[in-house]
This record gives sequence, structure tokens and C-alpha cells, in this order.
Amino acid sequence: MNRPTLLELRQASRVFAGAGAHPFRTGKAASLWAVREVDLTLHEGEVIGLVGESGSGKSTLAHLLTGSLALSGGARLWRGTDAQALPHDDKRAARLAVQMVHQAAGASLNPRQRVETLIGEAPVVHRLIARAQRRDAVLRLLARVGLDDALIDRYPYVLSGGQRSRVAIARALAVNPQVLVADEPIAALDVSVRAQILNLLLDLRESTALAMLLVSHDLTLVRLLADRVAVMYLGRIVESAPNAEFHRAAHHPYSQALLAETGSAPGPHRYHAIKGDIASPWAPPTGCPFHPRCPRASARCTIEAPRLREIQSGHLSACHLDDTAS
Repeated sequence: MNRPTLLELRQASRVFAGAGAHPFRTGKAASLWAVREVDLTLHEGEVIGLVGESGSGKSTLAHLLTGSLALSGGARLWRGTDAQALPHDDKRAARLAVQMVHQAAGASLNPRQRVETLIGEAPVVHRLIARAQRRDAVLRLLARVGLDDALIDRYPYVLSGGQRSRVAIARALAVNPQVLVADEPIAALDVSVRAQILNLLLDLRESTALAMLLVSHDLTLVRLLADRVAVMYLGRIVESAPNAEFHRAAHHPYSQALLAETGSAPGPHRYHAIKGDIASPWAPPTGCPFHPRCPRASARCTIEAPRLREIQSGHLSACHLDDTAS
């Protein structure tokens, strides 16, 4: 990847200390490692698909990338500089440059504000446009996301789920971001509406220089949109590879299981459910976090966590099987 680096996480961790009690240790506070020592780099114009089961830490990582959630450890860099060390004006610009479309986007819209305010207030407040220009700017954004002008004076509760998702995307685009973080953008929508939002994301992918982090459990969506796929399990990245290579030759047993489970594995295949449930982040397994469910686990996997390393150009994996294959 020769494009300049926009946004980077280095050894990023997020711990929710004392956030609850361990279910098997009554009365004792517990610390939950939602994200543990993750490295992630997003280049200009790049789309990364972040995949994994519910509870793997994807949404927490997305919030760390936007800066809306503070790091417990590690660093967040904007164009190579620690975001916390940026001068005030540069820090503000960097914050505006990274926008998020939340999971269940409709719930993130203020029900007491009309669409014009929802989309147009932020660029006015941040002095990107004059207040007198707000309505025209919002009309352009509505057209950009495929919504009718008549919706500009409506409240969110009278809109359909697909319309609310488009309003949320328009709101994110209103401040001219360089990075869009989309957390499960089609998960709560009907099948026909999913296709519409997918087409909108494809259009943004092809017609803008936006970099994106696409958080999804839908590997079909990721396959269509992403340049690179990162697989997350219990707070860690366990594999990262170019999109085509990931779908052709995933290395990590968890990645292979995800592909088989969704019918995306190469060659003859059928549906295979991943055995067992993801472990509780309150009490993660020792060694490799996937070993209790892995059909190829060895004794080493139960005591030693594999490190994420490059197994071939641009392809990283965290599995002891890669040691024997190399």
C-alpha cells in the first residue's frame, strides 16, 4: 500500500476496569479487556472490513479509531502524529476528519430535530458554511444519499429505517470527512433496504477519496467493498490480509471457520457452524483465545498466545500453525 497513512492505532487497548462483577466471583470487581494491543493502519482512500462475531470487540475498536472512546494504552496517530499532541486547531480538524455512522443509525438521530438540523447544524457550528447556506447544503446532501427534498422538514420518527440510515450517512458527510467509520451499517435493515444502502456505500467507495472502516459480520458486504480484511476475536486482531487473498487463502482457523459458516469459503463447501460459543471477555482463555473452539488446537495453544506476524507480503496471522507452515 503506497498511499499515505491517515489514521493509525498502535498497541491500542481499552480496559473497562471494575465495570461489573465476574459472574463466578460474587462481589469481586472485574476488568474487561475489550481491545488488547491492537495495531491498525488506515491509508488514504482505503476501505478496511473489520469482521468477527458479536462480542469480539469490533465496535469498541471503531470508537477507539474515531477518538470517541479514550485509549487505556497505546496511541492513536493522525497522519503520523499522536492525536493527543496535536495543536488545538489541528486536533479539532483531525476530529472532524473522522466521522462515524453508528450501529442502528436511527437511534443516533435526535427525535426532536428535523432533518435539516440533523444534517446541517454541525457544518454551521464548525464554520464550514454560513447559516444562510444550510438549507441548500442539506438539499445537496440529501440528493447525494438518494433522498427526496421533501424529507428536509421531517422528523426521524416518520422516516423508514433505510431513510434514517441515509440521513445518518449524510450527517457524517456534512463536515467533509476524510475517514468514515460505519458500524454494522446494514445489520438492522430489511433485505431490500440493505441492497439500497450497499449501493450507496459502493457509490461512495467509487466516487470519493473517503477512507472507510467497515465494521460488519456480513462477509458478503465486506467482500464487495473492502480493500483489506481484518479479523477480530476477543479483543485481538488474529488475521489481516488483502480482500481477495483473504477469501482465497485465509490462514487462521477462526477466519476459515467464519468463511465456511457464511458459505464464503473457496471451493466445494457447505454451511458449517463454528463449534461452541465465544468465551466471556470477563474470563478469556489462557494462550490462544480461540483454542477452546479450534479443531486444530495443540497443547501449546492452551498456554502460549500466538503473536500477529507477517506470513507473506501484506498477510498477517496469529496462529501457531503458521510456525510449522513457514
